[in-house]
Amino acid sequence: LNTLGMDYIKPCFKGYGDGKITLEGYEDDPITNGFSEACQLIGFLTPAFKVTGENTFPILKHKYTDTVVAVRSIVNDSRIVVFGITPYVITNTSSRDNLISKAIDWVMGIGPNIECASIVDFDDTKVGETSTTTLTINNTGKSDLEVTDVEVQYDFSHIFKVISGKSFTIPGGGSQDIEIEFNLLMQLIIQVG
Repeated sequence: LNTLGMDYIKPCFKGYGDGKITLEGYEDDPITNGFSEACQLIGFLTPAFKVTGENTFPILKHKYTDTVVAVRSIVNDSRIVVFGITPYVITNTSSRDNLISKAIDWVMGIGPNIECASIVDFDDTKVGETSTTTLTINNTGKSDLEVTDVEVQYDFSHIFKVISGKSFTIPGGGSQDIEIEFNLLMQLIIQVG
């Protein structure tokens, strides 16, 4: 498991009495985004995994407990998905089949895959002025990547703003540039009294 960037912690006792659990995916994950299903345990408890590698990501968890039961990982340019459950605990056949298909597509590199810089540099900016820079978003997957909105995290929305390219489709192997603005404001608080 260490090679895959994960550790086994212990069994999760969620569903111990009646076998009923709810599993859900992670927002923006290419495999499990939007997944949420009531499930029925089959014979065993689910494991609790811990993500330890920088190229390993949790993809499936227990709802309300955040106990990770499945991960996806990239090891030496190979894609791997590890489920700590049998897919048959997902009693809704179409949801189960869809989840398995998405996992296979991701492993095969068939679906979209978003990549972009984790750090964006701006020119030196004086107080009260703005500067802009370009962020390139790449789709290294084989199918279209549909982006419906690009936004700045709330804590930084008073400093940064996306000024172009908030909704677009990037074909497989393509890229899209978006413009980001940085506004260096200075707040002056004067207390009288």
